[in-house]
Formats: sequence, C-alpha cells, structure tokens
Amino acid sequence: MVNLDYSSMTGNPATNLSSSDIISGWKTVLPGFTNTHHQIGNFIIKVNENKANAFCYGTATHFIEGNENPIWTVIGSYDFELERLKNRWKIKTMKFNHKHQSGNNKLVEQAIKNVKEN
Repeated sequence: MVNLDYSSMTGNPATNLSSSDIISGWKTVLPGFTNTHHQIGNFIIKVNENKANAFCYGTATHFIEGNENPIWTVIGSYDFELERLKNRWKIKTMKFNHKHQSGNNKLVEQAIKNVKEN
C-alpha cells in the first residue's frame, strides 16, 4: 500500500492505495488529454539502512487539442518515503507539494469526460 497525498492541490485527504489502484485512477483521466508531459528531477535521496526519503521537483503540462484554452501546467515537488523489502525498494508514501499552476485547470474535467466517452 502507498499513502498517496495530493491534498495540497486537491484539498482531498491522503489515502492508502495499492499500486494497481493508483494506476487505475490515473487511467480515468490521463488518456483523456491529447498530450501530457510529466517531468521530475533534482533528486535528493537519504538512505538509512532499509528506509529512505527522497525529494524531487516536478512539473506536469497537460494539453487537449481543440480546446479554446488548451494547456494546464502544475508545478510542485514530491516527498517520498521508501522501504527496502527483499532487496527491492517500495514506495510507502508519495506526497505532492503544490506550488503553482497556470492555464486551464478545468481541462482535467474535460479529460475525465473524454475517457468516459471513448
């Protein structure tokens, strides 16, 4: 289970989900955009035996062709807590720290509608 926290952007509380549930959730919206570009970088990682913390910056740009205002960009950072289990690192917590967004934040609603219609 992963504690997924987008509360700084959505206002919704963090929730514990399986990795397959997280991917299933993303599938209800991301395919509804014509294009997306998600990029993370500038990692800072601290390892303490079988636990680790990671920090990185992230930006995500979303585009829907034919929309009058077709671009929505979100900027922030991520905090991750990881645990090593049987020689594999597993994400335990993924927290997005919203800093800024620009463009049409209503595109997400259109993307969800596009997925449902296709």
